[in-house]
Amino acid sequence: MFRKFVAVTLGVSFLAMASSGLAMFFIAQTSFTIQMHPVHKLFGILLLLAALSHITLNFKLLRKHLTFKRVAAWGIVLLIILI
Repeated sequence: MFRKFVAVTLGVSFLAMASSGLAMFFIAQTSFTIQMHPVHKLFGILLLLAALSHITLNFKLLRKHLTFKRVAAWGIVLLIILI
């Protein structure tokens, strides 16, 4: 049951972060950005907590995915882009 809550929280938080981020990007008014910032920050924290919970709950499967060389290489490429 906890997994279901984590999955829903992760999905909703992602949608909230994406939509608020895009709205702040395209609506370049300072007052709007200030108004949306608390929503963006709150759902960012929820997204982080849900992502960490999701990784913890699925760590064994994630580790199995990383045994494939192409998948591991893709993960390294993404980390390099992130840095």
